[in-house]
Amino acid sequence: MKITLLIDNEAHPQQARLHHEHGLSMYFQADGLHWLLDTGNSPLFIENAQKLGIKLEDIDYVFLSHGHKDHTGGIEAFLQINSKATVLISEQVRHKKYYSYRHESPRDITLQHQVLEQYAPRVRYIKQSQWLSDKLALVTHLPQNHPQPRANSTLYAQYGDGKRLPDTFDHEMALAVKEGDGLIVFSGCAHNGLLNTIEACSAYCKTNKIKACIGGAHLPNKTESSAWELNEEIRDLGRGLLKTYPEMQLITGHCTGKHAQGLLKEVMQQQVQTFYSGCTLEV
Repeated sequence: MKITLLIDNEAHPQQARLHHEHGLSMYFQADGLHWLLDTGNSPLFIENAQKLGIKLEDIDYVFLSHGHKDHTGGIEAFLQINSKATVLISEQVRHKKYYSYRHESPRDITLQHQVLEQYAPRVRYIKQSQWLSDKLALVTHLPQNHPQPRANSTLYAQYGDGKRLPDTFDHEMALAVKEGDGLIVFSGCAHNGLLNTIEACSAYCKTNKIKACIGGAHLPNKTESSAWELNEEIRDLGRGLLKTYPEMQLITGHCTGKHAQGLLKEVMQQQVQTFYSGCTLEV
């Protein structure tokens, strides 16, 4: 299976012509259909797709992993150039706004509700896990059997005109793709935690053979004003992944900081890879 990163935080090491930003968007084909996972923070992923020779007009489905702007910001520009794609997003985003307090003053990181309303006939709000095709499953209601990332503590949701409360990430979904005798799991940020996300996909698809997990792990770098997981806790996450899914490749970037990537590589070694804008993955 071939996956192309249309945009990521990290720049392409050799192609300066490609944009990068704090956002995520991926393209792949499965079951004879063209799929787009997330639409970055802005329309820049569209320019990258054009430079990479990928025709976004051919996309059949857009999977929006959750309701934050860095994964949905380019949806309006996409829908203006694509006349057929169905947009899949959680029912839980309805009537909610999202805010980040990571940089002291709150930032509105809400998806463009008005755009989804404008294109309502092309939007499917997902209430429960389901098979989208013979090979693709959309997985909701991610369990809390393992801890969520601590950096979630800076993220809030506002329900209607009510108070802002800590985000529970009930709006986050994962995508699982059958590939041969195993499963490829796609996560946007894994705000619910990598182990919880993969476990939910494994249970729904009734297989413990996970070939790869691709996406962010929400383990940002520490700053002077914030500290998240301890080093040994990140190593323990790597050990847990190896123990439960010994054949799995973890292919990550976006909200997974270089510090966390390095610690995971200490434990998982060659089973950890890093993606960047414009890279192509073969799984």
